[in-house]
Amino acid sequence: MKLYYRPNTSGRPMRAAWLLEELGAGYETVAIEDTDSDEHRERSPLGRVPVLEFDDGTMLFDSTAILFALADRHPEAGFLAPLGTRERDLAYQWSLTAMTELEKAAIG
Repeated sequence: MKLYYRPNTSGRPMRAAWLLEELGAGYETVAIEDTDSDEHRERSPLGRVPVLEFDDGTMLFDSTAILFALADRHPEAGFLAPLGTRERDLAYQWSLTAMTELEKAAIG
């Protein structure tokens, strides 16, 4: 896997790197200097990082989406409760609330 990031940006790419490390997943980091390039826009239509490229060549952008996808692909690690449980519902609720409400208040 490849984790695309922009040097000196916020902690969002670090979230994905942290989970990849916790999972013991093999990955490499790729620094992106120009997030507005056509090449990067093919990875991330909004021109943002992180982007995770899976071994099959598929791409996923948005740090929260990447975290959920990695947790889903590694259920043995126990980072998410099973599908259809109240605990899983709460993981979605609080993760999205943190991204849409709490983070903007904390950053200002």
